[in-house]
Amino acid sequence: MNLLKCVLRRRIGETPEIVGVIVVTIVLTRALPRVPAARFAGPAGGKEAAEAVREKLNLNESFIRQFRICARSATDPTANRCGLALSAK
Repeated sequence: MNLLKCVLRRRIGETPEIVGVIVVTIVLTRALPRVPAARFAGPAGGKEAAEAVREKLNLNESFIRQFRICARSATDPTANRCGLALSAK
């Protein structure tokens, strides 16, 4: 029982940290002066490549929807839809 209390206390303590990291990440992504999708697509990428990157990174979703996607990804390892590596193909 003591171990269960310890685990639950740590999980409850981790929650604000996870929420904070997700919010800061999304806010910084939206605050960048250039469009992140165009930067990730590269100089040779056109509008189609930038739109594909926006779809892959869920940048066309609202802030709340992006937060839900990232929160689900942080808690469920099978739902990795936030922070995908663009260099890995």
